[in-house]
Amino acid sequence: MGWLKNNTKIILFIMGALITFWTFNSHFASSEDLKRAEEKTTASIQEFKKSMELDRDISRLNQVNDSLIKAKIQQRQYPRDKDLQDDIEELKSNKSKLEFQIKRK
Repeated sequence: MGWLKNNTKIILFIMGALITFWTFNSHFASSEDLKRAEEKTTASIQEFKKSMELDRDISRLNQVNDSLIKAKIQQRQYPRDKDLQDDIEELKSNKSKLEFQIKRK
């Protein structure tokens, strides 16, 4: 999935090129064909963006979970540390926001 994220522009260019080739393959496309191809391309790009956003949010949630686990381990060593307690509360808040965003998508 990392390769996909890093090469988004290339993938979109290839998709556009394939759609363009397909559209103009019949020598000259009508305006209706062009409009349908544009709509399909737009829909594909929107779907791809949503997928990428969901992957990004899931990745961020995993990072927040890891940080929360580490903070809880540190809290066992330093139970009276107020800054650590504030960090844990902030991480819990971030976690619930991310979970809400993921469920909404």
